[in-house]
Amino acid sequence: MRSWFFNHYCNKNYFFGLPIDVDYTLMIIENISCFSLKSDYKSFTLTMNDASIYLGYLMHFKHLKISSMELVYQKNAGVRQRKGTKHPIRRMKKKINHTGKLLQYLSMHQYDILLYEISFSNGWRIKMTSNCWVSIYTNTQKERNELFDTIIGGFGYDKIPLDAKIPNLTYAMNYDRPPTTIGIDQTPDEFWMEDEKDEWRTKNAF
Repeated sequence: MRSWFFNHYCNKNYFFGLPIDVDYTLMIIENISCFSLKSDYKSFTLTMNDASIYLGYLMHFKHLKISSMELVYQKNAGVRQRKGTKHPIRRMKKKINHTGKLLQYLSMHQYDILLYEISFSNGWRIKMTSNCWVSIYTNTQKERNELFDTIIGGFGYDKIPLDAKIPNLTYAMNYDRPPTTIGIDQTPDEFWMEDEKDEWRTKNAF
């Protein structure tokens, strides 16, 4: 339930949980609307309007060599695709070593990107877990802070002092003031111990 709430709050194509028709001439559509910090103090999650489309942020990793990649896609011919045609879901087999070449390749093909996980030679990793969430893993707290500021700076946001933010809370990005928290309850991540997760489940049981 809580994930559903944050998904709909951060995704501005919804109003009180109901899908709305978006008039792109009248609204500002955010590439990044929310973020949260993971409890390892080296990683963070970004909430995007549509992570399968907004791939340009990956250019911030173009200087790094891709060590491994898993990308799941489905062909979409757009208006030329016959009604009722459904292409199979596939894993990309092509070997690509750099992010810029990956983006160039994807730009030349009519693919719907469903999921991806990219690991780099320096130990960083990116994981798209849904069309709304992308998690980015670095090696140190300093790297996390610098990379976060680089990415949000690409969208025009000022630097955010992450060390003052609480892990596992969701923060909404604002245009005219610092980020604000959505709720007061921390959400478990993959770095929590099992007993911590059990305690959280008990506390938040309906």
